[in-house]
Amino acid sequence: MTDLASYPNLAGGFDSVVCLNVIEHVDDDLGALRNIRSVLTEGGRAVVLVPQGPWNFGTLDEVLGHKRRYTEASLRRVAAEAGLEVKQIIHFNRVSSFPWFLNGRVLRKKEFGLLQIKIVDWITPISRVIDRFLPFPPLSLIAVMERRPD
Repeated sequence: MTDLASYPNLAGGFDSVVCLNVIEHVDDDLGALRNIRSVLTEGGRAVVLVPQGPWNFGTLDEVLGHKRRYTEASLRRVAAEAGLEVKQIIHFNRVSSFPWFLNGRVLRKKEFGLLQIKIVDWITPISRVIDRFLPFPPLSLIAVMERRPD
């Protein structure tokens, strides 16, 4: 992710890049976003999903290899440093914030229980409808970023 040589080379660049649950795993998230910017055409867009809420960092994050969780401000800051303008941020998956906190911070679990996974699968259609109305902070952020001119 931080080695530009590992990126595909397309004459003229890409119109869009999708990066889901990746940059929180690398030591140099700024370098990763700079590399994404470098393969985008001018005005090209990147959709980046990251875990939200440093306060929610716990054993589940450690097991998954997360180096960090973001706030909206920290994601905007690193994107701007990389030469990307955040056009939109979507707060995503509020329904899972409390279970993540309970399992990773309070109970210090290191794995996801099969019953919990089945419950999440079962309530997903409902949570899609009610998620934006819940009073909890989101578990994730989805940012739509655009390459700024050189």
